[in-house]
Amino acid sequence: MPFDAQIKRENETDQKNGNHSLFCKTCQCKITHPNQQISMRGDHEHTVFNRAGELFTIGCFKTASGCIETGRASSEFSWLPGYSWKIARCTNCGIQMGWHFAGDGPINSFYGLILNRLTDSR
Repeated sequence: MPFDAQIKRENETDQKNGNHSLFCKTCQCKITHPNQQISMRGDHEHTVFNRAGELFTIGCFKTASGCIETGRASSEFSWLPGYSWKIARCTNCGIQMGWHFAGDGPINSFYGLILNRLTDSR
């Protein structure tokens, strides 16, 4: 199915079900839902930086079906002790959407998604 037709079908399904989705700003692929927001270290939203010194504001989400994890898991420079991470990319356009974290904490895995790469409209 062409991507535009898939977007239209997903929009119609979401509207019919009363769901609200979050999409990739680059290609409008559905990434997650606001109801998947979770709190880590006492908050949903965090400002973090990577090894290169780039600053990001991320939101924590239990699931992100529109993301695929890439690369090997690493615990180096993890923002959360006890969690390793992989880069999370949009399944459609491949842009980095954030990181997938896995560990032994109270929540076994979650996504830290870069908030300015998400939009609530297509």
